[in-house]
Amino acid sequence: MNDEAFLETIRQNPEDDAPRLVYADWLEEQSDLRAEFLRLEVQWAHGKRSQMHAPISKRMEKLRASIDLNWLAWVERANRYSVYWPASICEVFAERGEIGKPLRFLVGGPNFFVGAYSLIALLKRRRIEPGDYVYPITVRQRRLHVIARMRVREVTTAAAFFTARPEEAWVSIEPTDGELLIGEGGTIQRLDRVLPPGAVSRLQFQLRDRQRGLKHVQDGELRHSVDLQGILRLTQRSAMDFERLLAGMPFPDLPADGSSLFE
Repeated sequence: MNDEAFLETIRQNPEDDAPRLVYADWLEEQSDLRAEFLRLEVQWAHGKRSQMHAPISKRMEKLRASIDLNWLAWVERANRYSVYWPASICEVFAERGEIGKPLRFLVGGPNFFVGAYSLIALLKRRRIEPGDYVYPITVRQRRLHVIARMRVREVTTAAAFFTARPEEAWVSIEPTDGELLIGEGGTIQRLDRVLPPGAVSRLQFQLRDRQRGLKHVQDGELRHSVDLQGILRLTQRSAMDFERLLAGMPFPDLPADGSSLFE
């Protein structure tokens, strides 16, 4: 066995503890500190309301400073959200030179709209917190594109951030108002990452007490983007599909249909 074999098992069983614990035993044999992180992750996933949750989170944060952020993105069961970017927002970020750079933050205000809603309103409704993962997505030619990923490190106001870092203000559409998510571990922003049809068809979002898929999809092709607009919490399985695409990895559990991961 090796790292990749253990990680693939986790990718295909993202909600299970057993693959993480077996992997942790193997890592401990290598004197690898990631073993402790995995065991703590299992405790964290089941103890969010326990008195030990805060100390566990604190220790995990200390360990993560020495662990590759892309590895962490595979094994953490944090909340993960898709954030819909309409074509107009993609064009703005392309014009301002952000496409091709790592995703560093997401900002929203009264003039920054995601579908029919402002990003600031959606952020407040969804209660995105430090430690959550966010994935900007868009739809082009009826295909779902995953633009990038970042882990939220801090939630602040756009006004405070751009006052402290005025050199970044040109990136924002509305730099004086709204909420801002500052990230870490951001992947390169691209507009050519196409989620395979099979992964689109099985895409699931987590609601309070149930999961839901896409209504306007046929054979992996989107008939409308309405189901994706806004900020939606992904299931762990769908988040792993996003991560697989971002890493340029194959989808071994999907039938070979001749479609390319990239346009």
